[in-house]
Amino acid sequence: MQGRRYESAYYIAEYAVECAIKACIARQFRRNTIPDKGLVDKTYKHDFEQLLKTAGLFDKLLIDAKANPGLGSSWNVIKDWKPDVRYSTEKTRLDAHDLIDAIENPNDGILQWLARHW
Repeated sequence: MQGRRYESAYYIAEYAVECAIKACIARQFRRNTIPDKGLVDKTYKHDFEQLLKTAGLFDKLLIDAKANPGLGSSWNVIKDWKPDVRYSTEKTRLDAHDLIDAIENPNDGILQWLARHW
């Protein structure tokens, strides 16, 4: 964000969430075993809700978000992200700041929540 490339910051920050969810999914893979093709196919997505379902965490997130409104707010900020946002020229400094806070917030951030599950 220091270079004022808010669209880029917005776009790239979401990949941290995607990688964290995929780290949770990776726990299902077993060493020296060919993974189920269906599981692999579900992993090659950029849809956070579907990835969380594949990780077995979507319902847990909804329960935790209900108990922690800050986490729920963070989820609402990030949940609709798609890689096509990289073509956006409409993301502002505030958009990028809000998104990064929703990801990194030490109390209510999505990344901290995911870290407890990988």
